[in-house]
Amino acid sequence: YDELIVGSLARHGRRAGLFVHRIWVNDLASLWGGRRHWGLQKQLAEFGWKDHTFEVVDGGEILAAGSVTPRPPRLPSVSLPLSGFGRFDDAWLFTTSRLRARWAPARMELTQWSARLPALTRPATPLSAVADPFQITVPPPARLDAD
Repeated sequence: YDELIVGSLARHGRRAGLFVHRIWVNDLASLWGGRRHWGLQKQLAEFGWKDHTFEVVDGGEILAAGSVTPRPPRLPSVSLPLSGFGRFDDAWLFTTSRLRARWAPARMELTQWSARLPALTRPATPLSAVADPFQITVPPPARLDAD
């Protein structure tokens, strides 16, 4: 399935990770799993791919569109931790996933970006990568006590 994630780096005490502000998916199992298990308020969207171009549509509005042009991979498959926060029933959640992927540099350029999303400073990203193939293992999150 596909996902469009808008997030920022965050910290809670000594824990650091990605806080997902908004996330769109095209799979009901992912939507409900994200909401019920990890406290991610996922929304449904349609994802269209043609060659290296993409379009993400929510409620008839284009959220994002652009292109991703991968370059040949330079590294073998590597495993990395990926930490993140969620919010469920007024409690903060935290989990550290394990992402295994073969990374390749890429060029991503956005041609459309909805006003519903945070403002962009430039249409092309200075650093982009493609993870293909990749596997992610996401364990159940831990509830964080209020600091």
